[in-house]
Amino acid sequence: LTEEMIKTASGRKFAGWGTSLAWWANVIGRWRDEDKKQAICDLIFSLPKGLGLTIVRYNFGAGEPGKEPANFRVGANIECYGQGPAKWDMGRDGGQRWILQEAIKRGANQTEAFFNSPPLWLLACPSTAGADYGQNNLLPEQETAFAEYVTDLLNRFAAAYQIRFHSLSLFNEPSSMWWQSDNDQEGCHYSVAQQERLLCLMQQKIKEGGLYPLTLSGPEGWSVFESISMYNDLSEAARAALGRISTHTYLADDRARKALCRLAQKEKKPLWMSEVCLAQEGAQDPAAMASGLRIAKAIMADFAYLRPEAWVYWQAVENKNLNHNYGFIQAGYDEKEEYHITKSFYVFGQFTRFIRPGMLLPEHLPENGIIAYDPVENKAVCVLLNETAAEKSCCIESGQDIVQAAAVITSEGKDMQPYSVDKNEREVRLILPAQSILTVEIFWTKEQA
Repeated sequence: LTEEMIKTASGRKFAGWGTSLAWWANVIGRWRDEDKKQAICDLIFSLPKGLGLTIVRYNFGAGEPGKEPANFRVGANIECYGQGPAKWDMGRDGGQRWILQEAIKRGANQTEAFFNSPPLWLLACPSTAGADYGQNNLLPEQETAFAEYVTDLLNRFAAAYQIRFHSLSLFNEPSSMWWQSDNDQEGCHYSVAQQERLLCLMQQKIKEGGLYPLTLSGPEGWSVFESISMYNDLSEAARAALGRISTHTYLADDRARKALCRLAQKEKKPLWMSEVCLAQEGAQDPAAMASGLRIAKAIMADFAYLRPEAWVYWQAVENKNLNHNYGFIQAGYDEKEEYHITKSFYVFGQFTRFIRPGMLLPEHLPENGIIAYDPVENKAVCVLLNETAAEKSCCIESGQDIVQAAAVITSEGKDMQPYSVDKNEREVRLILPAQSILTVEIFWTKEQA
């Protein structure tokens, strides 16, 4: 923790951690048990009880109430506020909207609207899951109508609920070919040419429709490779319309992460990791460390090489009846309204509770570690990962006299518990147990700031 390392952090301000709403919020927001709904929102959005997420991505759906396609997973039919051209029902999607409002009450202060599919009446194939053979499903002659629909919808939503979104993503993994009518969720393929036209149209509607300074975000590729390719293929006008580059990281390597980071720097645009979900395959075991370690490793790689300003997980709550290991909370998407916290919740909390919005990130990070600096409190946060089967010795050296050091650990059998470290004047020594994640806060005097 040298003075030079702290100085290099001055230009990289962290925007926050987040989650998309969509399916889980659609289900949980409709639960009858008010206390359980509030408790889940506390766990996701509050501090010190929960993860303290401050970014929420709200999914404007394309579905019809009571007409969920038979092939859709539970919760995936998100109700559309539009009932047809110039027909509206702003009372729809009450479950997801309730979660959005509760998140904002708890401190979520960055909201993004995103669309998985245009409304049904604008589509070529009568399916919000996609067109046959994974081709464009938005009719070319309806592109202007879609941009006008989005503009009208966002203004109506603001008038009805006093929520104005900070950013807008028109596409979700638009180059993917799996958006077909037999898929189990809403989705839509867009060719690059159609993306170009829509981005330029939407930029114009934002200015004309009173939505400015709404930021357009994209291209939202499923992989870092696809996001790089799509962005580079866009016209100059379409690239200019994007105020932020956002990518999913379901497929990424360090070389691709570095390439997208350089691209965002060259284009002088903020970069977000806007979606991923990770878990260990195999038997359902919510107490095992394996899924949390996968998430932690991905975060470390993203912070080291992609260097996003924000990091957003897909579904914070997952359907436990699917017998998998995804989610920070697993809930029964059924009438029982039961839920439990997973080990991944505590692993993610080792990051989210301590590296907070506004903290500064150094240009260079150590292997298997993240450092963030809080200039107001004059403290550093170090998150250290040991995914191996053997314990490791660790020494954190400081360029300033250390006043206090405190640590918490998550490992097999421990969930964000206090952990003892040895501190002297300018270093902290500790043992990092096997398959564990440790967060250390190092405080200096305010006079040293």
